[in-house]
Amino acid sequence: MLTLRPFQEDIINQVIHSANTLKNQNILIQAATGSGKTVIASALMARFATKGRKVLFLVDNVTLIDQTASKLTVPYGVIADGYQEPNYNDFSVFIASIQSLANRTTWHDLHFDLILLDEVHTTGWYALSLKLIERSTKWVIGLTATPYRLSNKQCFADIFQDAIISPSFGELIKLGYLAPLDYYGIDHADFSKVKISQGDYQIKELTKIVNNEKAILAALNKYQELGASKRAIAFAVNVEHAIAITEVANRLGITAKSITGSDKKEYRVEVFEKCKRGEIKLLVSCMALTKGFDLPEIEVGLLMRPSKSLAIIEQQIGRVARIALNKERGIIIDCVGNLEVSGFPCERIHTKESILSRKPLKQAGEAPVKTCPECERIIRAQERNCPYCDYLFPIKEKEVIDFSGTISQLITATMVKNDGSEKAHREFYRQLLRREYAKTGCTSGAYVKYTNNRFETFPKPLKHWALGAIFNGDCSKYKLFSNNVYRAGKMRFRNGTPSWWIKSQIEGEFGIVENKLEVKCASN
Repeated sequence: MLTLRPFQEDIINQVIHSANTLKNQNILIQAATGSGKTVIASALMARFATKGRKVLFLVDNVTLIDQTASKLTVPYGVIADGYQEPNYNDFSVFIASIQSLANRTTWHDLHFDLILLDEVHTTGWYALSLKLIERSTKWVIGLTATPYRLSNKQCFADIFQDAIISPSFGELIKLGYLAPLDYYGIDHADFSKVKISQGDYQIKELTKIVNNEKAILAALNKYQELGASKRAIAFAVNVEHAIAITEVANRLGITAKSITGSDKKEYRVEVFEKCKRGEIKLLVSCMALTKGFDLPEIEVGLLMRPSKSLAIIEQQIGRVARIALNKERGIIIDCVGNLEVSGFPCERIHTKESILSRKPLKQAGEAPVKTCPECERIIRAQERNCPYCDYLFPIKEKEVIDFSGTISQLITATMVKNDGSEKAHREFYRQLLRREYAKTGCTSGAYVKYTNNRFETFPKPLKHWALGAIFNGDCSKYKLFSNNVYRAGKMRFRNGTPSWWIKSQIEGEFGIVENKLEVKCASN
């Protein structure tokens, strides 16, 4: 019998309430890394199994099968390569590799009262998953610690009607269910010019930058400095990178082994057991230990794979946050600037609205964290003094634009607020007009974008500010401008472009329009 933590019991009760009282069929559970997602799923499966109902638990990684099975308290069958094919009538619960199940079509039309999708941020969009969800007449539950999609076209609201939220990463630390983490950073390469593929860096280009002895030595030296006696895990870009890290580590006297997706189960079990006993100090993973890996004794994580994926970064950090005997804290060494993308996971809060929103979760524009140059701790970006070594960060001088002369550089709303003059507001508005015209062929969007800034002195742009913003009073451009505005209107209005809409933009740029052929241009 599983012993549930109070918040785990509460999550299950919320799921039951959503299904029975609110009549939701498809429900998502966001359970933070380390909150016992597998335990929650196992408890739900046991409840169905004791009533003789059929349950299908889908995973996208074979290593997750044994992890799930170890938590189950009821008989089960496994549908995956390397396991004996179960009989549908012999079990109530089935754990299946989604890749294996896709090739076993006889299972696709069988009835299941509950379908559980583990790591639903990936499994939810497999063709087989979408097929089973569409055919399901009962309940579908998705589980994830990291509810992010790299594609803006895919939204959890397309599948789920409700979302149940577990305590956050930070709350679990306060409750004592996760270990506190200390973050360190080191100098790293610039990845800004690396090509992006499907929302993340191209692996081939990354390998050329990070797979060199200088970068590997810098990461391993920092590990030896901070926790040479502690067991650690390093996350590599690919197999080639993982092997290189392992070779350099062993040369430095660090007992290390690499783990890749092609390794056999027996090899992994042997390596994990040696790591538990302390015979191996460093595990090097190439996406094999990012999810579904549970070795609480790991105390140090080396982030050596640059990524734009919040899911990957948080899952890697979560491997170090598990609590264990004699483990007081975990250490994260960010070797590639990943925290500049993700910020601290313990400060990220999820809500039902943010997960089911069709708009993507707001990503941080400027870095939410920074590295102290004195002690190399990663701290909040707004800190004036480093809380660990009291280093005083120099104050960046505000950029000041002289609005009395000719303006040629980009003007931001902040600059306008700092200056406060009418000319600053005017130039900012004219800049918005030029941007909108270049983008859409008309200037109508500039007004809304200006007023959204809620300026105090000039909350709305004055009408004469727009004169000549695009063509600087050149009346010979009247026909070009009016044609572009007309075409933009056809795209915007389904039932014909209103004449007032066209007229207002022509008047804004050229002045008073007397008729189609004659234009009286106002001077600036």
